[in-house]
Order: sequence, then C-alpha cells, then structure tokens
Amino acid sequence: MGKSQFGCTARVDSVTNVVKLQKKVKGKWVNVTKSKARNVHKPKAGVKKYRNQTRNYKCRKGTFRTASMGHGVYRGVPSKSRHWTYSKSVKNPCK
Repeated sequence: MGKSQFGCTARVDSVTNVVKLQKKVKGKWVNVTKSKARNVHKPKAGVKKYRNQTRNYKCRKGTFRTASMGHGVYRGVPSKSRHWTYSKSVKNPCK
C-alpha cells in the first residue's frame, strides 16, 4: 500500500491529500491502486500530522513508489499549486 503523511504550517479552512501506489512497468510508472483522497476540515496548524494510505495491494515483485499530492483552502480560496511528489523507489518491498 502507498502511505503519505501531511500537515499544515498555517491555520487553513481545510487540507486535502491524495495518495496512490505506482509500479514501474516497461520503464514507465503505472498506477496499481486507485487514488485515495483524505480531506481534513480545520486541521491543527503546525502540531498535528495526518496520514493517508491506499487500499492494500497484494505483495508482488517489482519496483514501486508512492505518489502524493496535497492542496488546501484558506479563507475560502483554494490553493492553485497541485504537484505530485514521489517517494524513493523500492525494489521487491515484500522481501
């Protein structure tokens, strides 16, 4: 499963995190789980860390990584920056 951890440094209305698990197939990253979104209304600024994770994925050989993206709403205005970030790749994580 793909896991992410997120939080806010400022007090915002809400924050949303999206996470997915990817596998390298023929040199390209392919999604192997559906994206999972987690929305937190009025998150605690700078103190609390929140977690999000995909559904379980049966352990298989291969190279995997987690992709995660987040955005928030501040005073009713949604953030415009939405970029995916990626974990380091892991080969055969079930060994």
